[in-house]
Amino acid sequence: MAGHDLFILGVVIGVEAFGVGLGTAAFVAYIAHTTHPLYTATQFALFTSLAAVPRTFANAATGYLVEDLGWRNFFIFCFLAAIPGMLLLIKVAPWNEDGQKVAQGYLLEK
Repeated sequence: MAGHDLFILGVVIGVEAFGVGLGTAAFVAYIAHTTHPLYTATQFALFTSLAAVPRTFANAATGYLVEDLGWRNFFIFCFLAAIPGMLLLIKVAPWNEDGQKVAQGYLLEK
């Protein structure tokens, strides 16, 4: 649709990098929040390692998905596949009442 416009490509790459940065920051904060204070280093290392496993296998399959779906449908598929993770934010994010109670309880434990 945009053709070969380098400016639009730069904007898309910038928006993607910004989104990845926000997602990574939220993920690290969530992992840090869920680790027990006595075992923080071990649990943090384990959680981040386990989180990399699905990404490793998914990256291996993306070439086949692009080949079968085409780029446009591949990006639509990726967008739709991200929705369940976004919906999980309703449960784990601190802006809802349950999330605030969890965060307050965690701070009281320390």
